[in-house]
Amino acid sequence: HDGETKNASIFAAVLGPSFDLSKLPATRALFETVRETEKAAADRGKEEFHRPRPWIVDPALKTCSRGDEPLSSYPSGHTTMAFSMGAVLARLVPAKAPAIMARAADYGQSRIVCEQHFRSDVTAGEALGLLVADRLMAKPRFAQMFDAARAELTKAGLR
Repeated sequence: HDGETKNASIFAAVLGPSFDLSKLPATRALFETVRETEKAAADRGKEEFHRPRPWIVDPALKTCSRGDEPLSSYPSGHTTMAFSMGAVLARLVPAKAPAIMARAADYGQSRIVCEQHFRSDVTAGEALGLLVADRLMAKPRFAQMFDAARAELTKAGLR
């Protein structure tokens, strides 16, 4: 499931059923911006490194899927997404920050378990995701979107 889900809904188990992005338009818009930004950063890295995936290096590996681009292992895009979104969400809901970041780590670990990435791919994705979140938080327009999402989450009883 984690391999197919590429949005902030991966944190619904931490925040509960009220964390429904279809009912939280400001929050959804915030995380769409995070997704667009982190994906562009991760894609640049993948284009630069062209690292073979584990199942290319060892075709005998039992993988969850072989549908990803074979030469796109570094950095892990899924992990970049999880940590960039997790870092922003942890700032939005600080009381749940440890559980949010643990979920991001589990999401990244699933990429290793499924033989989609090497540990170093996931480690790089974590670092890149945290950097993307930090850089976004420094942008005035993103800060406005963040404030709108925080107000929306407060109103929904998620903060």
